[in-house]
Amino acid sequence: MKYLDPSILAERSKGDHRVQVAESHDEIIGMIEIRGYSHVALFFVATEQQRKGIGRELLNKAVRECISINPDLAEITVNSSPNAVFAYRALGFTEKDKEKTVNGIRFVPMALKLTKFRSTQQ
Repeated sequence: MKYLDPSILAERSKGDHRVQVAESHDEIIGMIEIRGYSHVALFFVATEQQRKGIGRELLNKAVRECISINPDLAEITVNSSPNAVFAYRALGFTEKDKEKTVNGIRFVPMALKLTKFRSTQQ
């Protein structure tokens, strides 16, 4: 939970972390944080707001920003929760490896190839 503290998040955004948020009626309903302009560190959409395109738009904006900073960027990676693999697949990510557990945290390494992203954005 400390990682999600607003003051710590703001401090990270002064470096190479970029955050996009989605708001509705002055309430944050979704967010994405990209670390190093190439790795999804956090990505959430409020349960009642899921499957409405909010996550896709957050991802699209974040990826466009990453590409503007690094035009040669080939992929965006994520260590997906096993429960979120289906959602990441729907966004165009594919598994890079089988499920892993590091420091007690289970995840599936995934990547979004930006050649696919660029072709769907034109």
